[in-house]
Amino acid sequence: MRPCACLVLCLALASISARDAGALAPGDLVVADRLEAILVSMRPDGGMAAVLPLPPVPLLASPSGIAVTGAGDVLVADDLVTGVVLVSTSGQQSLWATGAVGPAGLTLGTDAAATVYVADADVHGTGGLLRSVAGASPRGLVLLDVGAAVVGAPSAVARTGDGALVVADPLAAMGVGAVLRVDEGGAHVIASGDPLVSPSGVAVGRHGVLYVADPGARRGLGGVFALASATPGAAVREIAYGGELVNPVALAVGTGAGGNDVVYVADPAAQGVIAIDPASGAQRVVFAGLPLLYPGAIAVVPVCGDGLVEGDEQCDPAAEGVTGTCCDATCRLVAGTGCTITTTTSTPPTTSRTATTTSTIGPGGFVTTTTLPCTTAVCGLEAAETSGACAGQTVSPRLAAKFAKADRLIDRAAKLSPAKAQVLRKKAKGILKRAEGKVSRAAQGRSPKLSSDCAAAIRRATERVIAGLGV
Repeated sequence: MRPCACLVLCLALASISARDAGALAPGDLVVADRLEAILVSMRPDGGMAAVLPLPPVPLLASPSGIAVTGAGDVLVADDLVTGVVLVSTSGQQSLWATGAVGPAGLTLGTDAAATVYVADADVHGTGGLLRSVAGASPRGLVLLDVGAAVVGAPSAVARTGDGALVVADPLAAMGVGAVLRVDEGGAHVIASGDPLVSPSGVAVGRHGVLYVADPGARRGLGGVFALASATPGAAVREIAYGGELVNPVALAVGTGAGGNDVVYVADPAAQGVIAIDPASGAQRVVFAGLPLLYPGAIAVVPVCGDGLVEGDEQCDPAAEGVTGTCCDATCRLVAGTGCTITTTTSTPPTTSRTATTTSTIGPGGFVTTTTLPCTTAVCGLEAAETSGACAGQTVSPRLAAKFAKADRLIDRAAKLSPAKAQVLRKKAKGILKRAEGKVSRAAQGRSPKLSSDCAAAIRRATERVIAGLGV
């Protein structure tokens, strides 16, 4: 703890409600203060807050990212410890993993080895993603191969419902800043450039929506944004700026009235936590002031049954697409049931996607994933990019936006008269044909941006969509 911590904590504890040691409840917020090297828990309504118990010799020095398990243990990335610290429900702190350089955020996996993924802004001098390796105590952290070198200085990482990672990186995409998707096919740019400037925090909400904290947006005013999905070219919408927000750097998603998302933002300049309603943009101060001096990371204690797959949960029985008895009362997949979980990716209101990912749970808990054929341009592009032909490759965000534009026209056409619909479908066909040409050119020249196999896979997917237009 810092030298001033004792005085700060003594003053703070006199003004906040007392709570039982380690009594984290589902839905509670846990905030890491980087200056005081403490963890503070609080109710979502702000009615109660407390500093988590401290051991005689704390390990935490500069906590930069946190994640909470369903059991209430807190895993903390600490850039001075250069590793991950486990804070148990009793407050004991132990070194859980080492091998990082500048860990800035982390998220939990769902495998039996309890893998943790860490965003490290400084590893190898260029930044990258790390994953924990079991077998020793403390565990080791090794660099995750993400293919093309699009990662710059990742500051936050989260896990999607289909098992991919999403990363906020203020220096990705040649320093422009971007939100990335990392999966078996490598790293792909989801969104980059205006209105995003320096995305630093990311969290996953219901229906695949991503929430991003960007302290550099609005010419330094900072803002919070929603991305329609974790796919390249996803629509970006600003949901809040100004007001109570001063320097939004990290966020987490919880459950509000009616079972909808609530975004909780850690803001060190506001010295507190602000809750935002994504639908209206309304802001509410959850907690501000002592014992918080520099709240730099935030997490929500998982709530099994709230419809969000969070923390170390493998599933949620109330999540969209869950059928049969796949998910038990502890949010773990049930082995041997033979049932499926279908995840439908959310898209902008004017765009429809029909591809689903179905995971069959077999004996031993092994998961077999099957992707159904795509019938939209964006879905076809994503399927091609994640195929073996495009391993480590991705199209530019501008080109991906053309596929999204074609989908919007196709979707609008379905709601119009036959004559007007034909006009829009012809426009969509023209956009897709031009996009095909750009894909082909990207595979040509002395320094092609795409391999010929990758370009061919994207063209085939595009032609299937064009064939379905009937024009």
